Amino acid sequence: MPTVKTLCIFILLAASAQDWRSYEQQLEKVATHAMPAVVAVLNTDLGVIRGSAFFINEDGYFLTAAHVLKEYTAHSGRVVVTIRLRDESGSGKSFDVVEKDEKLDVALCKINGYAAIRKDGSFNVGSLELSSSPPTVGRLVVIAGFPLGSWNPAVQAGHIAADHTMFPVAGIAYHLFQVSVGGNQGDSGGPVIDFGTGKVIGITLIGSLSGRTSGQGITLQSSGLMYAVPISKISEMLTRHNIAVEGIGAAR
Repeated sequence: MPTVKTLCIFILLAASAQDWRSYEQQLEKVATHAMPAVVAVLNTDLGVIRGSAFFINEDGYFLTAAHVLKEYTAHSGRVVVTIRLRDESGSGKSFDVVEKDEKLDVALCKINGYAAIRKDGSFNVGSLELSSSPPTVGRLVVIAGFPLGSWNPAVQAGHIAADHTMFPVAGIAYHLFQVSVGGNQGDSGGPVIDFGTGKVIGITLIGSLSGRTSGQGITLQSSGLMYAVPISKISEMLTRHNIAVEGIGAAR
């Protein structure tokens, strides 16, 4: 007959297994929801993925990092986003830059003909809800993007390592938070997703952070670290274009 100690061990092991399975189920849920909303930013001249982006509503608006669009020229078709079809292939689509903030290193864009894309059953598209909830150290998060220019998106889980990080480069401070996931070029512009709610709390910045002082560009290499701009920092940009998110702007 098992002892009380043995029974306690069995109970603890069962509880641990159940907690782990719950974690896996939530990660699968968040990943499944995120994948259709995350797209690659592609330079068509070179056939190279420059970064990631993600849709924030059903009108075709998406967010990315400003430095990912450094080769973008309006109406040229040189830089497009790749929308994935259900057979896992991709289709490049042109877009307009609605507003770009070089200091924050974020950009708001809108894809052309998104309504038709949504109606076409061959495409696998979606959007992610934004949250104004501030980042807190230890909070579990998920990032999604196209690391190292992969043609397929990847999802990684981690936690917020620092809720407020400043980089004083030539008098310029970047108010970012840090994520424990190792960053790679190609992840830039992707979403940082709250593990519990599935809502986006930040935009990733990988590779370099750029600013301006006395008219000259300043670059800070991030050395593989993962930083992100809190969604709350772009509230004014979203409000200017009447894009409402939870806690930011007015409902449309």
